[in-house]
Amino acid sequence: MLVLFLYVFDFQASKNGVIDHHEIWGRDFINMWTGGKLIAARDFGKLYDPTAFMAYQESLYGPLDRHIFSYPPVTFVLADLLARLPYPVALLAWLGGTGALFFHAARPWWPKDGSWPILAIVTPSALLNIWEGQYGFLVGALFLYGWRWLDTRPWAAGIAIGLLIIKPQFAVLIPLVLLLRREWRTILSAAVTIVAMILLSITLYGLSAWTTFFALGAGRQALIDAGGAFFGKLSSSAATAVLAIGGGWPLAIAAQIVLAVIGLVMVFDATGRKAPTRELALLVATCTFLVLPYGLSYDLTVVTLAAWTVMTLPNITSTDRTLAMLGFVAPQLGIVFALLGIPVMPLMLVGLAIAQYRIAIGQHQPAQKQRRWLQ
Repeated sequence: MLVLFLYVFDFQASKNGVIDHHEIWGRDFINMWTGGKLIAARDFGKLYDPTAFMAYQESLYGPLDRHIFSYPPVTFVLADLLARLPYPVALLAWLGGTGALFFHAARPWWPKDGSWPILAIVTPSALLNIWEGQYGFLVGALFLYGWRWLDTRPWAAGIAIGLLIIKPQFAVLIPLVLLLRREWRTILSAAVTIVAMILLSITLYGLSAWTTFFALGAGRQALIDAGGAFFGKLSSSAATAVLAIGGGWPLAIAAQIVLAVIGLVMVFDATGRKAPTRELALLVATCTFLVLPYGLSYDLTVVTLAAWTVMTLPNITSTDRTLAMLGFVAPQLGIVFALLGIPVMPLMLVGLAIAQYRIAIGQHQPAQKQRRWLQ
């Protein structure tokens, strides 16, 4: 219902593609498309300077809300190609292409409960990702491919995981788990993929793209302390939640550390207990957002998939099912609570992670039985 309201508002408030005089249909996708124009012109200083970037966007579309290009140079090829298409065509290609990829990646993970796997692209997080024109489908697909292939195609798994360098923060826990599991082939494959992508970006766009990225794009404090900006209501970060209710930075950092420790302990313990790859992967997806100080509702595409798999299990406690349900609706219900001054999305994700952890360590089976879902 929240997303329906957002779409209806956008439709009623739009004129010539501009929403309420300050947004463009596709919202954050305008950053990638506009950025692609600057990438083609090799104007990296303007690309990563927020003030110059906004001035360039306003010269094209008129006054808009604050936008920045925060993606590393390994994403330049994608932005460059999309910017060569007319904006409406590029937006449809982006959402259609990444949505189809996520659907294909999610099908083997979708529970055999009689529901349609196509619903993976209309979960609460997926709908917000479509509304925002964001990376949630692409990053989620790479995550799912990497974990699905881990036991049977370790080299391919490493390639998928390595490609997550487009948004590397969402792979922050994966290297730790791979090291604990001694997945050396996957680690090597991921490392080679990352190096290859960096070298390709340097070959195509020059080393200055990277030096400018680190010089102008390294500071992300403003993304954590959202102030009154709407994007802060979409945040899954404990630090952002504390800052939103008036807590200072010391308290915000302490809260973030507590949730990070909870997430790390659950992931490390489940890995040490040799939890099945499927359950471990989905637990890692959720705990990643307990660790990260910056994550938004539209990034939770795999997390909502994880919540649905728990909700549909036949033999779990009512408590775990309730925690999973709250985690499932967290990307949207969390926004509603945040608008009311109660930013509880991080706690909703903690509850989901606890339910996943209990299942992961309580349903351990011999490895040969656990691999059936991979066939």
